[in-house]
Amino acid sequence: MYNRQIRKFNQEDIAEVVFTGYAAEEEAEIARFIKDWEELTPLKKGRINDELLVE
Repeated sequence: MYNRQIRKFNQEDIAEVVFTGYAAEEEAEIARFIKDWEELTPLKKGRINDELLVE
């Protein structure tokens, strides 16, 4: 990684996945849990604007 920084992306910001590495069953289970939780939670997803403030 560049400068040892972690990069995070929202799923909707990803246009194309060119490679998916190995994923264990536990990772798939966690991904399903997060997706289900996102659908059920009443919390609104935030967005970081150009001034790096959360809206």
